[in-house]
Amino acid sequence: MTKKQLTISIVAVVIVAAIVSGVIWLYQGSLNNTKKSVFNSLPLPGVLVGFDTVPVKTIINRLDTAEKILSTSGGELTEEIKTQILDQLVDAKLISHVANDKGIVVSQSQIDTEYQNILSQYGNKDEVAFAAELQEAYGMTIDEFKNTIIKEEVIKTDLATWFNKQENLNQSAYQKLSDLERMLNEGKSFEEVAAQYTQDEATKDFAGDSGFVTIEELLPEFQDSAKNAELNKPIRVASRYGVHLIIVSAKDIDPETQAERYNLKQIFFQPEDFQKWFKSETSDIKVTKLVNL
Repeated sequence: MTKKQLTISIVAVVIVAAIVSGVIWLYQGSLNNTKKSVFNSLPLPGVLVGFDTVPVKTIINRLDTAEKILSTSGGELTEEIKTQILDQLVDAKLISHVANDKGIVVSQSQIDTEYQNILSQYGNKDEVAFAAELQEAYGMTIDEFKNTIIKEEVIKTDLATWFNKQENLNQSAYQKLSDLERMLNEGKSFEEVAAQYTQDEATKDFAGDSGFVTIEELLPEFQDSAKNAELNKPIRVASRYGVHLIIVSAKDIDPETQAERYNLKQIFFQPEDFQKWFKSETSDIKVTKLVNL
């Protein structure tokens, strides 16, 4: 080996040793401001979820956001809350993995629609003010809010809805629906059956009657069914919450907004244990936490 080659080898070893030492320093001990600045500038993993990762930068952003929110009410970011935040980020990756496996694809249109629903509840639908509050309170742009927080929630909702549609995974609920449909065919009134059998405590005392609602006030899972329903004809619907037998008993026009309204009545059944099923679907996905909070 020549002197030049020896020098290059020594330099390479020193560089590798420095990198290894730097990585060990980053991942050992708890996060401090110096480490945060490094992690925020590098796409380093904080958690390995199968072949996917949760970047440390994402974890830091969520922790900083939680700390800001808690500080406004005099609270503090406890170790328990830190763990909950990290677990939520891991769950989001697991949910995304299962959703992909089931062929569930979230469209930008879904994300935009949910964003508009959120914006509609904000004062005067002022998007400029909403964007300013997002940036000040959470350090997020609207696009970041859409493609992180909203997207995660839409995937979670779509997976729950998919699960509730599966008759083989919810045999008890669908058997009950079949039994009630038979009762209705034999002449019992929807109101009588709903009052006796629905598991929705909010409408049980009203024989399943939710009153008049517009399409925009309904969950997306109900909208097409309500629009296309024949009056008083029972329809099965699976939502993010469970399994429903619904009828539209009347339609009219809102005198103020001129929007079409639907008098919706429902019988609701709880689905099977989604979390138990979800854990079985993700039991073979290894989760490795690399960073100490």
